[in-house]
Amino acid sequence: MCFSTVHEHYQKAESITFTVRDGIVENGPVTMYDNPVSVKISKQDITTHTELPGAKLTVNNKATGQVVDTWISTDTPHEITGLKDGVYELTEITAPNGYDIAETITFTVRDRIVSSETVVMYDKPSETIPNTVKISKRDATTGEELPGAKLTVTDESGEVKDSWTSTDTPHEIENLADGNYTLTEVTAPDGYEVAESVVFTVKDGAVIGNIVIMLDQPEGDTPTPPTPDEDHSFVISKRDITNGKELAGAELTLTDEAGEEIDSWVSTKTPHEIKNLADGEYTLTEVTAPDGYKVAESITFTVEDGTVTGGSVVMYDAPIKATPSEPEEKQDFTISKRDITTGKELPGAKLTLTDSDDSIVETWISGSKPHEIKNLADGEYTLTEVTAPDGYKVAESITFTVENGTVKGGSVVMYDTPTKATPSEPEEDEDTYFYISKRDATTSAELPGAQLKLTNQDGDIIATWTSTSSPKKIENPEDGVYTLTETTAPSGYLVAESITFTVEKGTVKGGTVVMLDQKKSSGGGGGSHSGGGGGGGHSHRVINGGSGGPGTVQETPVITDTTKTVTPTPVETTQPTPTPSELPKTDDISAFSLSFWAAAIVMLGLLADEKRKRANIR
Repeated sequence: MCFSTVHEHYQKAESITFTVRDGIVENGPVTMYDNPVSVKISKQDITTHTELPGAKLTVNNKATGQVVDTWISTDTPHEITGLKDGVYELTEITAPNGYDIAETITFTVRDRIVSSETVVMYDKPSETIPNTVKISKRDATTGEELPGAKLTVTDESGEVKDSWTSTDTPHEIENLADGNYTLTEVTAPDGYEVAESVVFTVKDGAVIGNIVIMLDQPEGDTPTPPTPDEDHSFVISKRDITNGKELAGAELTLTDEAGEEIDSWVSTKTPHEIKNLADGEYTLTEVTAPDGYKVAESITFTVEDGTVTGGSVVMYDAPIKATPSEPEEKQDFTISKRDITTGKELPGAKLTLTDSDDSIVETWISGSKPHEIKNLADGEYTLTEVTAPDGYKVAESITFTVENGTVKGGSVVMYDTPTKATPSEPEEDEDTYFYISKRDATTSAELPGAQLKLTNQDGDIIATWTSTSSPKKIENPEDGVYTLTETTAPSGYLVAESITFTVEKGTVKGGTVVMLDQKKSSGGGGGSHSGGGGGGGHSHRVINGGSGGPGTVQETPVITDTTKTVTPTPVETTQPTPTPSELPKTDDISAFSLSFWAAAIVMLGLLADEKRKRANIR
């Protein structure tokens, strides 16, 4: 017995042979079982070939882009059942900590049989750069490296982590675990005193300033206790932690135990001298650091018998760039893939996000909700559609900038255009478009230098640009209500009021959108929403221009005052030259001109007659 067809979610079973004797089936009833189509997905460590938990994975149909399943890997393979025939993609969205994201894997289901019973994706451990701590032994008077000191570093339990003899370059210790450590000088170089031990902390594999400094005082430099009648002094040194040299430009204060200010100064290229300081505990505070440096933590020291316990007082500043990299405060935002005809989210598009170095930041398949991007560093990024859903065109790539953790200009939205017209709309022979023209209100000439923004009725930014000497072309607009906003006017012009207009069937109702800017010197007056009227302010209008383009401009003259008529200059575009039948008829122009001059002559006659009457009265 065999079946030629099988349910789409089940595997085709093997044929069964049975015997009927005397009208009865031998060995009882005949039963055939179908197993559901299933595949096991295994995420493994490439070095150990063991299951690797913590990877976010997704499987989608390669042809349609439809996401079949999404999950987080565990210590057992993940099973997916009910797969139809087709080619599928296994994609790793995020890798576990310490691992690189693997490349996408494809597998095939044909005749309800999976090409591989278990699909295995391997993750490679990330290449780690060893954390390095530098330890510098220096001469306290010169700030230079001091060879010949025998040093050890121990952890909190007293275990020796490293020991060495100092040279003329700092000593490096790699891969110190986070925790507290003690640097001890076992023996000092000839002619120097043994320094006090230094305690330092390693956090995230680094120490503040990336260097630990221990200073040795030359023998005989320790001041002898002064007699009551003599003055005693010591110096306070502000230094660059990377080179040990004096650092000018730091504003410093010295306070006593009661918080009273004893001295304040700005550091120079030589240490600051403090005289006749009474015994007690003092705090050195950096109020402001020099440009390019971080403010150091305050230092507390003790003066006993007129001298500083432990030697001189040295405060180090770390350059901002030299400090361990601190994680930027990053924010989340979303990327939306939408149908240009409905404005709704469009599932099934394969998208990639790359940085300015063309490195892939993330890859995903669009779903019914916008995709969330987390912890994106500041910089320029490009959103690319690799494959579009069935029935849609691949959209052009979008470049956007992240600044201070947010996208400049608002959310990121990429629209896909259907390859065929929707049932409610006739199929068009070519893409739809319209033009937006920014002009001088006085001359009607195109006005470069205005920063403009176009938003839809949901407030999403559709386009931003700076006006040039030709109108801006907006292609394949979605039907709806739009707002044109001038964010910055060209120098010498007033910012125009925003314009709201409607797009129907891919074109602007009425034709081209024109926004006019008034010169600042042209006077006051409020904004105007018509082609004429009012001295000053701003105006705009819609010019009939065919299917979306400027076409041949036929405009009503813009009246700027009661005595002068200015006819706007037509906009030059790349549209085809109109045929003679499309040009304005000379009869229309002549009729307007004759009417205008006839009215003018009548007015002049009336004024002359009035003047004669007044002369006769006199």
